[in-house]
Amino acid sequence: ADAADAIGRVLASDDDTERMVSRNSSILARKLRSASGGEYVVMWEAPRVLRGAAQLSPLRLVSRLAALVLTSGLVCWLLTWQITRPIAALRTAARQFAGGDLSVRVGSKPELRRGDELSDLAADFDGMASRIEALIASQQQLLADISHELRSPLARLSLALDLARRRAGENVAEYERMDREIQRLDALIGQLLLLARLQAPGHAPAAAFERIDLRELVREVAQDAGFEAQGAGRTVTVDREVDVHVRGNRGLLRSALENVVRNAVRYTPAGTAVSIAMEPVDAAGRAAIVVRDRGPGVPAEALARLFDPFFRVDEARHRASGGIGLGLTITRQAMQAHGGSATAQNHPDGGLAVRLELPAGV
Repeated sequence: ADAADAIGRVLASDDDTERMVSRNSSILARKLRSASGGEYVVMWEAPRVLRGAAQLSPLRLVSRLAALVLTSGLVCWLLTWQITRPIAALRTAARQFAGGDLSVRVGSKPELRRGDELSDLAADFDGMASRIEALIASQQQLLADISHELRSPLARLSLALDLARRRAGENVAEYERMDREIQRLDALIGQLLLLARLQAPGHAPAAAFERIDLRELVREVAQDAGFEAQGAGRTVTVDREVDVHVRGNRGLLRSALENVVRNAVRYTPAGTAVSIAMEPVDAAGRAAIVVRDRGPGVPAEALARLFDPFFRVDEARHRASGGIGLGLTITRQAMQAHGGSATAQNHPDGGLAVRLELPAGV
């Protein structure tokens, strides 16, 4: 009845629009004329709950709708933030743990003390992290203890061999071979002890940091390695020098660089040179040293594992060169202890290029 009444009113009226408000609804009727002269009525009926909106002016209606959208958006943002904040905390902790910080825990964070499933997940993460940290710590301690215990009998064995060689008078070659194997075992134990110290959870090399002239260190290592390489018909050259200083443990940095250079000397062919090039400090404030040999390089699938302990690209080649498989591992650990990195890639012109990066400055 209300609709029919509205249609009749708009047709009879000179106005093109008629509005009626009843107890149950609000009706808006508008008269339209076609090109042929016919008349049509378009009617919109709003329920009672929308009657107020129908009576509002367009400006007030838009302002109220905007307020409603803003309020809804704020509520949604608060709910999303409440849910994603603990997940972000877990993600950050997982990245820190994957990066080597085994002491990271999340159970004490306020955003994860909620008493819900996310809190249970945080407790499980802490339990997992504690277990892994304990296992790795016990493994490192065992490695250090075994290496330390082997040092004493090895020293006595070396002394006894030296005395026996002096008294023998013949079969000196056999004694020389035994002495080389003892020295090789002693070097292995020394590297194991150094690696165990670098990986120890409480290890803090920063306490022994000093200002180091990186150019001078490169010259020293190149000179010593070049002297040793001469006997094999190889050379070590410094192709580029840069005046840059870093803060670090001089002994660790020297060991890291020596391991890379000596490894390159082993695999570069006779008659070729191992090149060392320093690069200027980049925009991120990092200095770099690139050591390149002229050898066969490394298979692409092995590059990612080149710095893993005891990893061997070619078992026969490592045995022939006398490699143990810990030198590059120690290099990576030493660089990480200084806030740097060690990476390797095959050079386009042949050979392997190892890049060492360190934060520059004092």
